[in-house]
Amino acid sequence: RWIFSLWHRCSASCGAGVMARSVHCVMMEETGKFLKVADEKCSTRRPQETRECQTQKCPSWVVRDWSECSSSLCVRHHVGTKKRNVVCVAGNGTSMPSELCDVQKKPSHKRECEQMECVATWKTTDWTQCFPLCAPRGFKSRALKCVWIRNKEPAGAACQGRRRPVVRKPCRRKPCNLRQVCHDSSKYCSLLPIMKMCRFKQYQEKCCKSCSTPLARYKDQRKRLYWLL
Repeated sequence: RWIFSLWHRCSASCGAGVMARSVHCVMMEETGKFLKVADEKCSTRRPQETRECQTQKCPSWVVRDWSECSSSLCVRHHVGTKKRNVVCVAGNGTSMPSELCDVQKKPSHKRECEQMECVATWKTTDWTQCFPLCAPRGFKSRALKCVWIRNKEPAGAACQGRRRPVVRKPCRRKPCNLRQVCHDSSKYCSLLPIMKMCRFKQYQEKCCKSCSTPLARYKDQRKRLYWLL
């Protein structure tokens, strides 16, 4: 005759799975013990060893409505971003940790959209003071960066093709009396113009004399420094 065990637990913790049990054909000995024999010895039909099982529905991704196209998340000219919430939800509607849902099947939570307010522009800083400090002719400069007009956030390469503002221009200032107001506080000051370090304010103050000398004077010094090296 056939004997069988209890059904084992479903192979899947959620969704469709399989349950199994042990089935054996046995013969009772004179001692009352069961001896396992070949299945052919049992004349009746072999009991089912496996069957499908269905536990609770597996957690799945649920998407919410898209937001309005945002101009604070610009991608490029006239292109913004819209978002939506994507949550992992159990069969009973309860929110679950994201790792319990299939990451490979997670829907996108953002996408590009038309946003006419996404316009980039060049932003400049204030002009620096005229350099060199005590030269009759010099130059002034300013920094330049690309930003979105609406929120002034960095816009990367979105300004490509737009006219770049001037970042350097000549200037004139009244020559100083170097003996009265300018002096160098380090023996290395003469190297600063050659190394183009005079544009930094702290060096202008410590090496006023060297940084105030007309730049033409240092062309010869640069040549001499080159041959020395």
